[in-house]
Parts: sequence; C-alpha cells; structure tokens
Amino acid sequence: MPVWDQSKRSGNRKSPSINAASVAARTAIRSVSGIRRKVRAFLALLSLVAFPLIAAESARSGRVESALSFAEGRRADGLGLTHIALQAYSRALEFDPSSRQAALAKAASLVDLGRAEDARALLESLALSPEDEAERSTLLCLALIQCKQGEAASLAQRDALTALAGWQIEDPARLARVAEGLLRSGASLSRKSQREIASSVLPAFVRAADLNIGLGGFTLRAAEIALVADDLPTAIRYFRDFVDEQPNEVSFLEQLAAVLILNDQPTEADALLQRAENEKPSRSNLYPVMANLYEELNVPARAEIYRVLALHTSPKPTVLDYLRLALMQLKQNQTRRTHHTLSQAALAYPDSLQLLLVRGLTEKAENQMSEAASSFAQVERLAKGKSDILDAGFYFEYGSACEQAGQPQRSEAALRRALQLNPNHHQSLNYLGYMWAERNKNLPEALILIEKALSLSPENPAYLDSQAWALFRLGNPAAARPLIEEALKQVPDDPTLLEHFGDVASRLGLENEAKDAYQKAIQQGGSRVPLQDKIRMQPSHSQERNTAPSSR
Repeated sequence: MPVWDQSKRSGNRKSPSINAASVAARTAIRSVSGIRRKVRAFLALLSLVAFPLIAAESARSGRVESALSFAEGRRADGLGLTHIALQAYSRALEFDPSSRQAALAKAASLVDLGRAEDARALLESLALSPEDEAERSTLLCLALIQCKQGEAASLAQRDALTALAGWQIEDPARLARVAEGLLRSGASLSRKSQREIASSVLPAFVRAADLNIGLGGFTLRAAEIALVADDLPTAIRYFRDFVDEQPNEVSFLEQLAAVLILNDQPTEADALLQRAENEKPSRSNLYPVMANLYEELNVPARAEIYRVLALHTSPKPTVLDYLRLALMQLKQNQTRRTHHTLSQAALAYPDSLQLLLVRGLTEKAENQMSEAASSFAQVERLAKGKSDILDAGFYFEYGSACEQAGQPQRSEAALRRALQLNPNHHQSLNYLGYMWAERNKNLPEALILIEKALSLSPENPAYLDSQAWALFRLGNPAAARPLIEEALKQVPDDPTLLEHFGDVASRLGLENEAKDAYQKAIQQGGSRVPLQDKIRMQPSHSQERNTAPSSR
C-alpha cells in the first residue's frame, strides 16, 4: 500500500523509492531556510533600532557644534568683532534651530549692526517664554526703535520691564545686558529722566553684582547706576567693597570719597582723599582736568565725581566752580543734589544772580512753578541792563514758568520779550503760539508763529502737535490728524499728544480710535478724570479741552 505522509499538506503520496538520505537533505534545507528568515528579521529589527540612535547621535552632534559656535560668537563679542560674532551665532542656529540663546545672540548682533528689520523678524518668530522674555522684549524694543516704530517699541519696553522684575535667572552677564539695553531704550523712548530710568533697572544691576563671584565690572556698574539713580547708600556699599578689596587703588578711593561727600559724610571722605594723596601726591590738581575730560566723553556720572572732588579740595572755589557742578547735576535731573550744591554756593556767594537763576531752573525742573516764577522775577529785577543774563532764553524760561503757574498775562509778556530779543527763538515761537491755541485766542497769528517755529526746527514732535492743535481749533481736524500721527511716531507715550489725537479722532467720527487714544493717555499718566469723561462721552463728539497747556 502507498505510504501517506501526514506532514505533507499537499496530500501527495510518498514514493517508496525515496531513501533516508534524501529525507535528511530535505530536512536540512528546511532548517537553513528557517535560519535565513530569522536573520532577515533580526536585521530588520536592528535597523529599526539603529536609525533612531543615529538620528539622536546626529542631533547631539548638532547641539555640540551649536554650542561651540555660540562660544566662538561670545568670544568675538567680547573683542568687539560684531560681524564675526554674527556669523558664529548664525552657524550655531543652523546646527541647532531650536537654540533660543543662539537666536537671541544673533538678534543682538543684528541690532548692533543696524539690521533692525532682520532682528525684528527673528525675535517675533520666537514663542514667548518666561525664561528669556525680558531679553527678547528688550532686543525687540531696540529693533523697533531703529525701525521708528515708537508705539510698538514702548509696548515692548513695558513688557521687558515687567519681565525683568520677575526674572529668576542666575546669569549676571545676561541680567546686565538686559538692564543696559533698557537704559539705551529709555534714552530714545521715555519721557523719564536718566535718573528715573536708572532707578527702574538698578535692581537688575544689583542682582548681577551680587551673583557675580568676586569684584568686577558688574559691581562697578551697579555702583555707577546707583549713583545715577541717586541711591547713594547702594553706591557707597559697592564702592566700599572695591576699597576694601584694593585699599591702595586711588580711583576707588576717589569715587567712594565723592559719593560720601554727596551723602554729607565729609570726614570719612577726607580720610580717603588723604590716602589717595599719599599714594599719588598732588593728585587733587588733576580733578578739574579729569572732570572736563569725562564731560567731553559724555560720561556724566564720572564727570560729576571729579567735579565734586575738585570743588571739595579747592581752597577757595569760585562761583563758576559751583555753577559747573550744579548745571551738570541739573542736566541729569539730580535736583536734590543740585539744591545741595546751590545751598553750599550761596554761603560763599549770597548775591550771585547766576546761582539764583539756576535755582529757578531747578525749581522748574521739580515742577514748582510758582517758586520758579518768583525766582525768575527776582533775577529780572536785579539784573536790569545785563543782557548776558536777560536774554531770549531767560525770558522763555520765565514765560513758561509763569504760564504753568497760572499767570498767563505775565507769561505772554515774557514770551513777547523773548521774541523781541530774538525773533527766531523757536521755543518761544512755539510756546506762545500753542498757548494762544489752547485758549482759542489769536488763532491765525498762533498758527503763523508755530509754522515759523517748525521751519526753524523741522519735524519737532511738540511743534507738530502745536500746529495740529491750532488747526483743530480753527475747525480743520482732517488737516490736524496726520500731524499728530507723525508726532506720535516720535513720542508715542506722551499723554498730551495722545489726548489731542483722541479729540481729533472724535471730531472726525472715529469713536473707537478716540477711546483707544484716551485709554493710552490715562496709562501714560494723563489726567484720569477728564479723560474718563471723554471716554464716556463717546460716540458723541468729545469736547475741546480748556485746560492749561503742558510744557512744550
């Protein structure tokens, strides 16, 4: 009978002539085929595992190359080689497109090279992150300033200051860079003085100094910013650290001594100056020279230090010595220190008209307009016939102080006198024209005065606003609108300009734009009650203002 092999699924009969060898051969063939299938499966599995490993290794290699390029960029930055730094940061970003530090560093280089549009595009492509928002917003603010996008730059500056206040970072270099950037932006955007701007960023400099191991540039910069912010105890603290660390370094002895003098601690200051004199005899003879040098280099904080030392060490300072220091302090809006200098000067020169004039200017800077007007009136009375004092500039200051003190007749008389002395004194032309426009008085003549002021100082944002306001009062809001818009491009955070724009927009029936402008004016320090009244009056036309003009 035929033999049936159950292992043959084909159901073919098994031939009786097949021997054992052939069976063994077939079995071996089946075994080899199975092994081959297993090897192929193993290799397939291995490839699945290897590809991610290779990709991971590639990504890791990219990050390493990115870090190396980034470090190269930092070295170039330290040497002032901005173009080379930009190339290095660009390579770092190519190796690792997700590197935010490379993107921010590249944007900073672009800003430094004046390529603001490229920097802006890069910064706006980055998602918001609390880890570096202070840095991103600061750089964006600087880029927008270069692009002349004032309003957007102001918003970025505000975001940067907010982020900086809560930035929990332990890198002193990054903290200091952001704070320095905000100082730069403040000079271009803010209506605040350098002292006020310095006060807002001083905490960041203090943190950078405290995080930095040992004494160095961060600590010295914190001391300098504290001096600008008129935080004398903080300045003394950091300058004292330098003196304790390097007790024979004359420059540190001098800087600490100057701040102590400003802080009414002359005894300790004299001891430090004696140590400096022992190290370098006749050193005090150089103080006036060094003050002049730093003033020419536009380093006002260091210039003030040596001006203070020159005054303190002089056996008999002249009234001009006092005036130089007081005017330097006033220029930095250091009104407290200015008063201190003037009080010392008055003891030696009680009858000085120049000191009285500077006192009036200081009172005006402090918004004490009645006191300033009184001081200017004394100067006018005592200086009759002295044209070097009673010039157009004096009468402009006198007239503007009187106007803001609620004395319009005296103001107009002073401003007319200024224009008699100098018909091209554009500050007086604009102020008188604007004052008349505010009061709906002499409107055609007011417009002529303002247009002449603009011809002498083109594109001046205050004068553009004055011209717009005169046109608005004359019943031409359509002509006023582009003028105020141009002014706001330059000074986007001025509450008076914002309110004027709101009034013009409201008159043109643009109620939403008017409301938005009024809200921004409130945010920038405008008078809340009248502005809120104007908001509530929308969509009806807003009423024209009848308040006194702000300082132009």
